[in-house]
Amino acid sequence: MSEVNFSLKHDGGTHRVEIENQGDTCVIRFGASFTLRLDEDNLNMLREHIHSAAVDMAHQRSRKACASKSWAWEVSDEEVNS
Repeated sequence: MSEVNFSLKHDGGTHRVEIENQGDTCVIRFGASFTLRLDEDNLNMLREHIHSAAVDMAHQRSRKACASKSWAWEVSDEEVNS
């Protein structure tokens, strides 16, 4: 991968993201606002943390969906112990 460009939506609008490998450094630009220059170890650390955050969000969404299902019911202690 030499260079990737895409738009990323966020709560404040949209940022143009550019990711470019420059030798042993990966340069990630978020529009004109912010630039990250990362070596391979730190790029992998960022990737792992972003993946963990995405997995956590999926688990939270799944728990919310299960809690709202109509097939979920409550059983009283009295009914369980009878």
